[in-house]
Amino acid sequence: VSTLSTWGYVEAEFSSHLNPSGSVKGKPIVVSSDPGEAVKDCNVIIMPLPSFAYTDALRAIKPYLKKGTFIIVTPGQGGFDWFARDILGHELLSQVILIAVIPMPFNCRINKLGHKVGVTAFYQKFEIGCLPQTASLESESVCSRLFAPSVTLGHFITVTLQPLNANIHPMRLFGILKGWKPGQLLNENPLFYEDMDNESAELMIETSNEMLKVSEKLREEGIACNIVSIFESEIRDWLDEWGPRPSTLSQLFRESPDYKGYHSPLIKQNDGFVPDIKNRYFTEDIPMGLCVYRGVAELVGLPTPTIDMLLKWSQELMGKEYLIDGQMKGKDIMETSCPQRFGITSVQQLK
Repeated sequence: VSTLSTWGYVEAEFSSHLNPSGSVKGKPIVVSSDPGEAVKDCNVIIMPLPSFAYTDALRAIKPYLKKGTFIIVTPGQGGFDWFARDILGHELLSQVILIAVIPMPFNCRINKLGHKVGVTAFYQKFEIGCLPQTASLESESVCSRLFAPSVTLGHFITVTLQPLNANIHPMRLFGILKGWKPGQLLNENPLFYEDMDNESAELMIETSNEMLKVSEKLREEGIACNIVSIFESEIRDWLDEWGPRPSTLSQLFRESPDYKGYHSPLIKQNDGFVPDIKNRYFTEDIPMGLCVYRGVAELVGLPTPTIDMLLKWSQELMGKEYLIDGQMKGKDIMETSCPQRFGITSVQQLK
């Protein structure tokens, strides 16, 4: 608030390859830490939050929700509907509409906290999941008016399992950090996407293939889950003016203007670098991403060797226990958003 009082506006600087490009300024009507004041009289509430913030946000707004309120999260992964059932309860949940939007409308990085961000990606079409599914037409209308043309994907779990950050960040982290041990220093902090290596990209593809099989199994069980491959998810945002379409996933990440300038989640230490375990690439994309993938795969009874390898590696690095003896039953399971954390132990409970 003090920053807004000083400058009088907030600013987004859009990269030159975007439309619009350059500076866009605006002034919020209300900035408040009081959820009652922030959502007062709102019939649409948008929460652009990491998955680990769902619990606190839902508890904060719960007393102020009215019948017919749309609650929108983006990027909408991490089992948002499971959190909502757990926190809002059946009666209140039946009176509101949940919407998960993918992808995030923008890729941003903070330039000046509370005042300015740099925007490197600005998306023009969206896919959504909604609960109840009977509200799909209303949900499409609301999101199309707020963002850009939006279409529903069927069951809410389709958005939950689409190959976004959790199908990218952990694999790239493994490629950068494999073999690293505490006490060691890395010589450099590579660009996360522009220096993409083939091994990391191959792990993304293997993870995606495992989840495509899970999606197929869910459909066989009567759940309309229709996810796409990681390559299809990324290539469809490629614009003709960027040049020839990449033929491989690693090439796509290295060349896409949307992924320019992002360094890896490492922190400077003495003459080198060490992983920043508190970065959301760890704190969100592992417990709220990979664990969700693995938990759903466990429900349908399918093996996921690549996901298992990544989970075992990352949980050791983070000092956590999620996957133990081939099951999602580790002591830190309540820090995740896998279905088992919510007492979901069968496919039937997902319907």
